[in-house]
Amino acid sequence: MPGFGSTAALVVLVVWTLLAWGGYSLVDGVLAWTSSNAGALVQTGRDAAAATGIGSEVVGVVGSAETSGMLGGFFALVGAVLKPLVVVVWLVGAVLIMAAPRLVSLLTRKFR
Repeated sequence: MPGFGSTAALVVLVVWTLLAWGGYSLVDGVLAWTSSNAGALVQTGRDAAAATGIGSEVVGVVGSAETSGMLGGFFALVGAVLKPLVVVVWLVGAVLIMAAPRLVSLLTRKFR
């Protein structure tokens, strides 16, 4: 029969896995939403800069630079990096969670 530490570690591992799975699932939706709204955000920034008179040259440069396409590519790159990063963070967390009962046991023996 497994001890309390192993059972607690298993429950924490299940919760950790569900959180990681939810984060992994949200990456696509959040990045797709921000990528599709990048053009609107850039346009709003251009309009605000033009209205406040910050600099018409900045507005012209942003208009000619195809920033919404660059932002879409940036979000695709972030998505390509973020999804494997979620898996790596989950793996490191899972290893630490499974090792926690053993580490606590070793530490309590050492400091008795």
